[in-house]
Amino acid sequence: MKTQRNITMLAAGVAMVCLLSAAPGAQGALTDGLRVAYEFNTDVGAGGTVNADYGTGNQTGTLRDDAYVGGGALNLDGTQDGTYGDHLNLGGNQVTGSDNLTFASWVNLDSAPSGLHITRIHNGGFNLTYLSGWGDKWAIEWHPTNWGWKVVKSSGPPTPTESVGQWVHVLSTYQRNGPVTMWINGSKTDEITAGDYALLQSGTIMVGSNQGGAGGLLPGKIDDWAIWGRVLTQGEIEALAGMDTGGYEGRTTPTGQTFGGSEEEVPEPATMALVGLGVGALALRRRRRA
Repeated sequence: MKTQRNITMLAAGVAMVCLLSAAPGAQGALTDGLRVAYEFNTDVGAGGTVNADYGTGNQTGTLRDDAYVGGGALNLDGTQDGTYGDHLNLGGNQVTGSDNLTFASWVNLDSAPSGLHITRIHNGGFNLTYLSGWGDKWAIEWHPTNWGWKVVKSSGPPTPTESVGQWVHVLSTYQRNGPVTMWINGSKTDEITAGDYALLQSGTIMVGSNQGGAGGLLPGKIDDWAIWGRVLTQGEIEALAGMDTGGYEGRTTPTGQTFGGSEEEVPEPATMALVGLGVGALALRRRRRA
């Protein structure tokens, strides 16, 4: 009886550990340090206001020109039909007071014109962009305090022109006196050292545009756009990119929402633990009857 009781207690303990590790709170680390996130789940027409899904900075953004939110994404045509050109304008700055930052977004380009911008901190010294003058490469530009522009370039894969018509996860990290990295679809593709300089962190943040005019307009869609006040871990970056779960269709969003991904899914640890506990209990019950 004592041996059976110990086995039962052990199985219950294993199940409890697995349940706790699989609980939403255990995966909730993605929201640690999250400054602002837009997952674009609610349709908003051109000229409307978009509420952030998460954020400690400004909670709303304004759609400029013909930009709109629909189909679970920010939609941009890459043209300037009015004063501003299509983009999402976030007004104030969500990166002030941090020397460690992560910028992330899914991008689905209709075309890849030189100069398109995913993220721009206007007068604030940061761009996540593509400029053909550096070749067919994604790039991070940043302007450290009292210093000139620095650039990290990445060919992917895929490159910007190769990515047209498909969802690509583009992520960059900045660490003062440490590495500045570029990640494409969950894989680190380039890295250089930032030096002991802070970003110029004051300025309007624009999504899909350079300076609120015709310059740097992005044609296509943007989803799961976010900024963290810390450097994400490799595992977190891979989860955001759906690296092992089917890419965009199997991604984890900045707020921790997960999608189905591929058809061959691995059971959750909690599910496996409960099954194991049930099998163990049944075996013990049969043994007692015998």
